[in-house]
Amino acid sequence: MIWRRVAEMPSEELDRFLFSQSINPRDMEFDVIYVNGDNHIENTRWPGETWRVRLIEEDFLRLCSRRLTARDHAHARACPWTHR
Repeated sequence: MIWRRVAEMPSEELDRFLFSQSINPRDMEFDVIYVNGDNHIENTRWPGETWRVRLIEEDFLRLCSRRLTARDHAHARACPWTHR
């Protein structure tokens, strides 16, 4: 999971940061890479590679905006504004 201040680290800077930390998505260490904000990480994937990039914001909003059921009570505490 990669969280950054997007205004301070645009996509090109993110690419340089990953390289400087020896984080290479193509090393096959990861199945999913979560990152916030626009990025070009998935563009480095070659045909046949199965890892993927997911945007943190999209998954967070998807999970927090779905209609809650009694089974989701613990989730409601994490996203209290969605409780109706």
